[in-house]
Amino acid sequence: MTIVNIISCELYIKSGGFKARLQPYGLAFVFLVLLYNCSSALVIYWTFNNLFNLIKNKFMDSSPKIFSWILLIIAILVFYYDGYINNLAYSYITLVLLTVSLPYLLLFIVYKYVKDNYFKGKETLITSTNKFDILAFSLCASGLVLLQAFIIPIGLMNSDLPLFVTELESISNIVNILTKNLAIILGFYFILGFGTILLIKKDYKTYFIIGFISFFIHSIINYLFFFNNLGMLDCDLVFPNIVQVEMALGNIYNQIFNALLFVLIFAFIIFLLKKIQSKYVLCIIFTILLSEIIVSIIYLFDFKKNTNFINNYYKTVNKLIIPKKLELSKGGKNVIIVFLDRFVGGILPLILDEKPEMKKVYSGFVFYPNTVSFYWSTILGYPPTIGGYEYIPLVLDKDNRLLPEKWMEATLMLPILFKNNNFSSTVVDPIGDFDYNMQFYKEDSYQNLYTSKGLNYIKLSGRFNSLLQKDERNEKGLLNYFCKRLYMYSFFKISSNYYKKILYEDGNYLLIRNVDSLNIYTTNKSFISAYSSLLFLKDITNINSTTTSTFALINSDLPHNMHYLQYPDYEYSEKITNIGINRFKNEESFKSYHTAMASILLVGKYLDYLKENGVYDNSRIIIVADHGNHYLTLPNSNNFQNSNITPFNPILMVKDFNQRFELKKDYTFMTNADTPFIATNNLIDNPINPFTGKKLSMEEKSKGIDIYMDINFWNASQFKTNRVILDKNPKIKHVRDNIFEESNWSDVKYTKNE
Repeated sequence: MTIVNIISCELYIKSGGFKARLQPYGLAFVFLVLLYNCSSALVIYWTFNNLFNLIKNKFMDSSPKIFSWILLIIAILVFYYDGYINNLAYSYITLVLLTVSLPYLLLFIVYKYVKDNYFKGKETLITSTNKFDILAFSLCASGLVLLQAFIIPIGLMNSDLPLFVTELESISNIVNILTKNLAIILGFYFILGFGTILLIKKDYKTYFIIGFISFFIHSIINYLFFFNNLGMLDCDLVFPNIVQVEMALGNIYNQIFNALLFVLIFAFIIFLLKKIQSKYVLCIIFTILLSEIIVSIIYLFDFKKNTNFINNYYKTVNKLIIPKKLELSKGGKNVIIVFLDRFVGGILPLILDEKPEMKKVYSGFVFYPNTVSFYWSTILGYPPTIGGYEYIPLVLDKDNRLLPEKWMEATLMLPILFKNNNFSSTVVDPIGDFDYNMQFYKEDSYQNLYTSKGLNYIKLSGRFNSLLQKDERNEKGLLNYFCKRLYMYSFFKISSNYYKKILYEDGNYLLIRNVDSLNIYTTNKSFISAYSSLLFLKDITNINSTTTSTFALINSDLPHNMHYLQYPDYEYSEKITNIGINRFKNEESFKSYHTAMASILLVGKYLDYLKENGVYDNSRIIIVADHGNHYLTLPNSNNFQNSNITPFNPILMVKDFNQRFELKKDYTFMTNADTPFIATNNLIDNPINPFTGKKLSMEEKSKGIDIYMDINFWNASQFKTNRVILDKNPKIKHVRDNIFEESNWSDVKYTKNE
């Protein structure tokens, strides 16, 4: 501030001597002393006020054009002051270069040719008036604001609002993010946009308006029809399926087609304006704008309805402050199933190579590498895992009941079966209670559902987060981080194919990462909840001396949350300084390895706890997953293995009673639907499904199994009818014997149950 005042003095008092400078210099130093310890906000305000007056007095009267440019630059700097784009120079220059890149530069040449020839000697709205320019720009800018500040972000939130509430802490935080995003988008189009219009020359202004109209229409088309199926989107607005994204965004033919589409729109707008038919252009813009308003209202109503459900849900959940104890018996039998969502069986040998000591920790376990699942995602992979062969996708497809009813029945089958046979039956973190994509049961709380059936219910996920995180989470930093990505994601959604790959930048969205900390993703609450749940599992376990037998189903999605941990112990840390050597083909696979390793280490610590407390030998323990990982590429694996085996190869490990040999492998052909039979075998006489009365068995796989290969479904909201497989011609593969031999995979023609 003092430096600005001194510069002002020199500009205003060029010819004066020491006496003339004494008063202004004296005041500058007086204010320096008076404001030195004042609020930084006050000093910043005073400094900018003095700077503004300096620029105004120097340039406004003599050079109004220069003054306008300076104000525009200052507006841009202030606009990005909050670190909205971490590296301003890199990101802003990149965005500017995008606007003058080859496709649009060619359009400028075309426009100049058309203007000099096609409109030569004609006075039309395209060359004569400013009224159309302002109205057309205002309507298009409003449409883009609606699209980028309402339709895209609110539609994204509505797709999985409970998940975003979990990650961003509350509904109010989401509203704050949406509000900030709206303010930024408004400023971008109306402040910077109108500033640009006022500064550019008349000839270029006409070209700018036509280009802006074309950009608006092209953005709507891009949003509606181009690349809306890039797979699941995680909480950081990143698509985990790297291969699918690369193939889609890198397709040169799609880029050329999309660029030509913009050229056609541009030419069509010029054609409509040729004979002073601007009303047709305005009608097109207004029709699109009206449609956007209707869609925005619908999305807002859906958002309100979803927030009401979330608020009611959390009122129930928050009553469960301290989880109950997980009871295990020294005198009876214990059956423990540890479910690890998306743990790939093929990754365990890599873990054992790095940590061979785990073979002793998992003493008595048999690892079944030759295991296959029936679907690539939890939505159809979990029911057979915990319910058996009566709940595989092709059987459910022939069941006329609604999917939520069938899904919940499968998840309750095994706990109720053990409870009916005099076992104390407990479920820890039911799938759907913490995995909101699977939230089928909405009529009442999960706690009431389980306790009403005589089952013990424990919600462990999220209860120990504060113990794991020693420092309070930087909530403001988290919200700013997400807000930046949401802002760039809105531009990604409306961009042409040529720009999408540049804007996406492998999930960075032109936002330069903070290089001094590798654990940028550890703010993800789902990861923290899953990690802390396994870490503190022993703290909620109570070992008693009764003869009552127990059954425990422990659900965890830690392997599903791809994050780096501190190497070599793969432990959570506020600052990750070492992640080890990446042996995988991409970063996402290496993150999957990290969380898979962490899962094995944490479960291993729990096994040591059971050994120390004398309940290991009288326990049957099963570790199983619902599916493999569609986004994982294993080292030294070929395309067939990555596309077919890895997504459908869940982990399956079994330790029976009184077994202590070193971990060994068994290549028997298995499926995760064998889990219920293994859990009850030689323990419950004639085990039958309490809902259907059918006996549990593994005979269904004797001649091989049929698995559902399509990857279209992963969310409960996608199933609005009573059919599971919605495709008319589903992709079905028959698998038998050794799943690692391609010859054992064959296509099956499946006739849907209409």
